[in-house]
Amino acid sequence: MASVYERLNFSFDTGKFGDSINLSDSAKNYLNSSPDQLQDWQKSDLANGSIVATDYFKNPMIDVTERLSGNVNTMNQIVQTINIFENGSNTSMGTSLTNLIIEIPKYLSHTSNISGVTEAKANVTENSTTVTHFPDYRKAVSAGEQILMLTNTTDNVANSVPLLGNFTSLFITDDINASANNIINDLVTVRNSIRVETITDAGDPPVTTTVNVSNLSANVFTTISSNITAANTLLSTRRLHDWNFYRNSLNILDDYNKVNSLGRVGNTQKYLINNMIGTEKYKNSLG
Repeated sequence: MASVYERLNFSFDTGKFGDSINLSDSAKNYLNSSPDQLQDWQKSDLANGSIVATDYFKNPMIDVTERLSGNVNTMNQIVQTINIFENGSNTSMGTSLTNLIIEIPKYLSHTSNISGVTEAKANVTENSTTVTHFPDYRKAVSAGEQILMLTNTTDNVANSVPLLGNFTSLFITDDINASANNIINDLVTVRNSIRVETITDAGDPPVTTTVNVSNLSANVFTTISSNITAANTLLSTRRLHDWNFYRNSLNILDDYNKVNSLGRVGNTQKYLINNMIGTEKYKNSLG
């Protein structure tokens, strides 16, 4: 059976360590009195090594998001085959599709981070700006637990919002499914709007071209574009909410660390504050 100690692959004559190999009685007592922090399954996994996050965590949003992605990509492929829109340009629909195609992998990356499957990297690029401090599972849980204790003290909060506020993107399965359904219905509408026409120009000799023409009305066109935009807004709003909630949590914790020591001052500090370095606000707050 594998052991953690064996993973060290130690190879040396311990006799050469002499008495230095022996722990003091106080060190032994400390080790014996320290609570065992690992359960048996954790010890076994640690002994076997190769700890992989996906052995423990999964992204619950993959299936529903891939369903949305499949519908969006199929829609985009169909739209790309249309040469002529009888009732206007496809600019708004094309832009909406492009934006959603860009947002989907960002959302999946975020949900993989907060699901524990992956860790948040040092920075990402968002709207041509380098962004730092965005959450993954461990960082969000750590910040959330601290914010819960703090807001319980300041606002009597006694629910899990301070923690779950980092994870709202994991709770919109029904909303994504609804968007996927809308888009697949729109996909059918777009496909049914297409007819094939043969166009012959006035050249010499004349050239005949086969084109795809869509007869989508302006209103239907607008509705479809709105459905695509709504899906993009759903994903980006939740992702950015989680990022901002986490950053707000970090800012609050940073401010807490700043003010925490302000209320605990000794006589010498109080003298300095009251007579030399304290503002009127600070002195009045101390009393």
